[in-house]
Amino acid sequence: MFKKIIVSAILVGLIAILAVGAINRTQAKAYNETGFRQEVEGRVAQGGGQGWGASNRTQSQDGLNAETFGEGQAQISELVELTGQVTSVDSALLLVSAASGETVEIANRAWSFAQEQGFTPQVGDTLALTGFYETDGRLEVSQIENLTSGETLALRDENGRPMWAGRGRRGS
Repeated sequence: MFKKIIVSAILVGLIAILAVGAINRTQAKAYNETGFRQEVEGRVAQGGGQGWGASNRTQSQDGLNAETFGEGQAQISELVELTGQVTSVDSALLLVSAASGETVEIANRAWSFAQEQGFTPQVGDTLALTGFYETDGRLEVSQIENLTSGETLALRDENGRPMWAGRGRRGS
């Protein structure tokens, strides 16, 4: 009987130590993530980060990995503006024939996002497109303005980050 009491006391003590350790670790981890996130956001707000780089693993000047914060997907050297008419529109693709003779395709996630936001151009509508050229020569559209209906939709922010992208794994 005395042996059972000792074993039970040791077992209860061991469980209590594990529970306290788990709670302590969880609190410490939550504090560190919050403190780290605030420190990083403060650096970015002060202009300490380099911003957009050539890849999504860009290191900023302060040594922080941009991938962690959902940055670094585009390298914008110059914004361009094109005006053209919608030549084709369906659920998978929007084709715009620019006045310069260039045909601009808005497809994949950018077009899905535009449709989710209620952007509904019709064939023949005149669109003003603002964007930047990727290194492969593709135009990435940042903003679409339907000059016919007056609708305007931002597809990317001023740094080229897609509006449909989340805030990264760290949220906030």
